[in-house]
Amino acid sequence: MTDAGKASAPADNGARPPKLLDLLYRHQRTGRPMGDSGFVEKLEQALGRVLQP
Repeated sequence: MTDAGKASAPADNGARPPKLLDLLYRHQRTGRPMGDSGFVEKLEQALGRVLQP
């Protein structure tokens, strides 16, 4: 069995600050949109569903 179908985080090449990477990974794992509340509210309106917990 291979890991080819599993999602994995991109290799850290030092181009992004570690805190930003942690934030990106956290949102990737939860499936929650990343952005300020105004951005998320616009997404909710466009999609017709609640995205914020």
